[in-house]
Amino acid sequence: IYATFGSKEGLFKETLVRYTQQGIEQLSQNRTDASSPLEALNAFMKQLIIEKRVSSPSGMCMLAKTVAELTDEQPELLKEAKKSLRIMEGEFEKLIIEAQDVGQVDKEKDSKQLARHIQIQIAGLRAYASASDADLPLEQMIDDVFTHYPF
Repeated sequence: IYATFGSKEGLFKETLVRYTQQGIEQLSQNRTDASSPLEALNAFMKQLIIEKRVSSPSGMCMLAKTVAELTDEQPELLKEAKKSLRIMEGEFEKLIIEAQDVGQVDKEKDSKQLARHIQIQIAGLRAYASASDADLPLEQMIDDVFTHYPF
């Protein structure tokens, strides 16, 4: 670990970078498979929230969990996790802009605000699903993100 990454923190930082890259790759694959940008976002959310509920150790987003748990004593890791969250938000915004270009989302809507909304919904729904023991209508909850909010 020390020879390759310099420290445990270096390894963790590289893990954050790789986690973000995997998210970008998955979102890109969803866009390739989907007939529209919003369909791709919807599919991405379902994978993260429903499928990862059982396959992830905690069901939570590694980036959000890292930001929530780190303190100012680990400023580089905290900075990297926040940067990764912004990167993913930027990827969501690209799809929202594409959706605006094809008439799926009103061009008057703020694409950054909509991307933030997606980010918040992903974090919130993953946390809610992780904290709940009950069977939840997660698929419907995700669909509601796109029908009951500003899209």
